[in-house]
Amino acid sequence: MKPPIPTALAAALVLLAPAAAPQGNERKAPQGPPSRAQGHPVTPEQREQALWTTVHNRFTLQMDVWFNDGDFPRCIQLLRIMHAKDPHDYETVTDLGWMLGNIQKHDEELALYQKYRAMYPDDKEAPYPEAEFYFRRRQYDKVIPLLEPVLPKRPHPNSYRMLAHSYDRTGRPEEAARVWREYLKVNPNDETAKRNLKRVEEKIAGGGQGKP
Repeated sequence: MKPPIPTALAAALVLLAPAAAPQGNERKAPQGPPSRAQGHPVTPEQREQALWTTVHNRFTLQMDVWFNDGDFPRCIQLLRIMHAKDPHDYETVTDLGWMLGNIQKHDEELALYQKYRAMYPDDKEAPYPEAEFYFRRRQYDKVIPLLEPVLPKRPHPNSYRMLAHSYDRTGRPEEAARVWREYLKVNPNDETAKRNLKRVEEKIAGGGQGKP
C-alpha cells in the first residue's frame, strides 16, 4: 500500500494541477523527479522530498505570474500551503506575512509572526518579523523585549539596528549606545553604525537632546 501524500503537498498539487506550465508566460514547468537506477530503492521520505522539490520549483515560477497579475488571494493560498509543509522556513513566513499586510489583514499577519516566534523559541531570528511589525507602527516599546534577549546569540545585523533605534526613540540613548557598541564588536567596519553611535553619544552628552 502506498503511503498517503501529506495534506500540504496534496493541496499544492491540486492547486497547481490545472496549468501544465506557468500561466501568463512561456516558461516550461519543471519536470518530475528522475527515477533512480535499479538497485537503489527509493524510500517514501526520499520520494516525498523529490516530489516536493518539483512542486516548490513549480510554485516559484507560478507565484511570479500570479503576483504580477495581481492575483494576491492565490499567492496567499499557495504561501499557506508552503508554510504548512515547512513552518520553520523564514522566507515563506515573511512572504506570507507581507502578502497578508498588503490586503490589510494585519491581525492575521501579526498572529502568524507571533506563532512563528512561539514555535521556535531557540531561533535567534524568529522574533524579528514580529519586532519589525511593531517597529513599522512606531510601537517601539514592544520591539525591545523581543530583540534584547537574542543579542547574546548574535542575530542578523538588522536586529541590532532595530533595537538600538527603538531604545533611542523611547528616550533611552544610553541603551541605544550600548547596543551600537555591541553591534560594532561584531561588525567593526559598519560606518553607518559608527555614525549612529556618535550621534547617540552626543545626545547623551547634551542631556538627551538631539535627533532620534
